[in-house]
This record gives sequence, C-alpha cells and structure tokens, in this order.
Amino acid sequence: MKTWITWKDEKVDDINMTAGKKPDEKKEWKEVPNNWKGSHGDKKEWFDSNMIRIPDTLLIKQGKRINNTGRRWYKKDDPSETTLVHSIDEPISDEWTDETPLEDEHYQMFDEKKNKWVVDEKRKDEVKKERELLEKKSELNTLKEQADLADVRSVRSLKAKIAGTATKDDLAKLNELDNFIENKRAEIRKLEEELSA
Repeated sequence: MKTWITWKDEKVDDINMTAGKKPDEKKEWKEVPNNWKGSHGDKKEWFDSNMIRIPDTLLIKQGKRINNTGRRWYKKDDPSETTLVHSIDEPISDEWTDETPLEDEHYQMFDEKKNKWVVDEKRKDEVKKERELLEKKSELNTLKEQADLADVRSVRSLKAKIAGTATKDDLAKLNELDNFIENKRAEIRKLEEELSA
C-alpha cells in the first residue's frame, strides 16, 4: 500500500492510499512513507526531510506550534470575561491576555505597554465621586426632611406666641427650632452649591 498526498497553501490537502501507482487525477501527487504520521491540514514545516511528521512536542520547542492548551485567557476590556484554550494552535486574538488580573481590585485595566493589569485610577476616582455625590444627595434629602419636620413642630409654639399664651418653654422651643431650621437650611444651601458645581 502506498500513501500519496497533495499540497495546498503549504498544507496537506488530499490524502490517498492505493495499492499501486499514484492516483490518476490531474493533481500533483507526492508519495510519502507509510509511517509519515501526517493528516489533512498539517503544515509542510511540520515534516522532516524524509516526510515523517515531527512530534508536536518538538514543534513546540522549535517554535513552529503554539501550545496554550489549558491556559485561561482574560478579555483585556473586561477581566471578568474568560476563555479556556482547548487545543494546540487555537488562535487567540489581541483582545485577550493570559496575564492574571489583579486580585480584589474592581477597577483595573490592561496596560498594553507594561503588558500587565494596572489599577484604573481614573475609573476608580469617577466611581468614588459618583458615590460621594449620591451620599450628598441623600444627606440633602435627610436635611430637607429634618427642616420640614422642625417647621411643623414650631407651629404650636408659634401659634401660642401669636395668641399671647406662649410660656417660657414655648418660646425656648420656638427659638431652638428656629435655630435648627436656619442651620439645616444653611447646610442645604451649601450642599446644593456643591452638587451644582
């Protein structure tokens, strides 16, 4: 039995095993040894001068094949997205890296120049500012609620004062609430200015 192959784009294309001479077709068939160990799609450079397939381990050492099998890859623009390489020469695009992202760091980015993950200080700062803004808005709402409540509480003392029946306690409470409301309104104005800046 003889083995015949054809080449296409520097790779094994057709394979034919016949009992006699080469297949009778209009292709350029080349005879190879029966123990050639090749298969469709193998590159020419993967064979020695006797047309015997070089083992993958040697091809990897020679740099003719890439072995990323079993390695985890991380998407550079989203380190939470990962992929696992399952076979030799499986292509990995430039948008992936096998560098492990930073541990316990939510705000990170891949630095192409350093070829490693770094803290995304800009994003981290933006998120911090957003959080501070939300806290200030919440504080503003709380202050407004407190001022409104103080306004309601001052009504009884104010009515007593107008009616001329206010006691010392009523007047003291009215002054206390009035000062409280003014302080809260000053804090509200200050926060509103900060939020509008």
